[in-house]
Amino acid sequence: MSSVAAWLWLAGGLLWAVLGVTGAWRWQTQNAMSMYWFALGLMGTELAVPLMAIAVIGSALLGALGGLSSWPGQFGAALTLVATLSMALSHRRAWRDGPPLERALQEALGTDYRQRILPERAALLRARIAVGEWARPLHFEREGITTLTDIAYGEHGDFNKLDIVRPAGPVVPGRPVLLHIHGGAWMIGQKSREALPLIRHLAQRGWVVATINYRLSPAAKWPAHIVDVKRALAWVKAHIAEHGGDPGFIAISGGSAGGHLTSLLALTPNDPAFQPGFEGVDTQVQAAVPFYGKYDFIDRDGLVKGSHGFTEFLADKVMPCSPPDDPALWDDASPAQRVHAGAPPFFVLQGTYDTLIFVQEARAFVSKLRAVSKAPVVYAEQVGAQHAYDALHSIRTEFAVDAVHRFLEVVYSGYLRKRR
Repeated sequence: MSSVAAWLWLAGGLLWAVLGVTGAWRWQTQNAMSMYWFALGLMGTELAVPLMAIAVIGSALLGALGGLSSWPGQFGAALTLVATLSMALSHRRAWRDGPPLERALQEALGTDYRQRILPERAALLRARIAVGEWARPLHFEREGITTLTDIAYGEHGDFNKLDIVRPAGPVVPGRPVLLHIHGGAWMIGQKSREALPLIRHLAQRGWVVATINYRLSPAAKWPAHIVDVKRALAWVKAHIAEHGGDPGFIAISGGSAGGHLTSLLALTPNDPAFQPGFEGVDTQVQAAVPFYGKYDFIDRDGLVKGSHGFTEFLADKVMPCSPPDDPALWDDASPAQRVHAGAPPFFVLQGTYDTLIFVQEARAFVSKLRAVSKAPVVYAEQVGAQHAYDALHSIRTEFAVDAVHRFLEVVYSGYLRKRR
């Protein structure tokens, strides 16, 4: 039994060490390894607490079974210790996210921004984050909300359906609206699986949230994705009042490919090229919150080592041609090339350890947007955060959810003041 315990400890220690290292250290190059580093690193950061608990309990059991009696168990124990320390480092970084997020809001909105939130809206903000809200990463159920599923907004079957998540009970008119766009490299993804911590937090606090599907590559080529997102926005403006939403105030959010589409939608209101057959519909939005989005389809300034591979992926799977064949098409698909003075308020969030969309890309986009936009541009880097971190409940995600909520309430309060 002691021999079995020793080899089990070695196998577990190796796995835990990989999770700990990928979570605590940043991969520097965009290549085939980036996807594996992302998947493993996401577990090593956002699942650090349960993984550390499993390591402690598992080590105690294997030690009691004699696992330390031979070198495999001893080596496994050492690896488990290193992994646990690495995960503890990742978790410590996440615990430090709160103050930088608050500073980012104050730098862009002013140190008095909280005072500009109307009292009745400020009362909806979360006063403190309870342990139960971050210690159970996969517990997404929340009280006080209801979900309407699979509402058609277009003609492309399941790809043109949306869900509405709103406060439970009778429909109360005039609530603010969030339109959420899922990620998945423009090829995969589902409206009901991403950003649940943010979506359900807002719905609990009086928001009406529409989450959408859209056509996916490689079957659908650009610009089908943005056309569908615009069509969904048109549907929301026409019908959200039936569900208690105010069509005059719609914010948008999304991560990864959804962050790209969020930014492009916000920067291209009423662009007829993206609104075939519904050119006359107003597609302006009041705020945009992209998480770790792709802001330029071409790494024009060589910001990321190995970025040519991402461009090749886009040319092969998403775009109908390569950049030299139609440079204008690639420019029009890139939010960084569409910035302008009339952009709505933005809150851009980016993890510094993201191995799929590197932090340099977000910095470049924010710099370009701030150079021309008359509206506030909030930018927050979350140290140690991996791609798609907000899909799970963690202390990092909860800090980000609260910061986004404060941002949205500031913008919404300004909207309400103008109406009164």
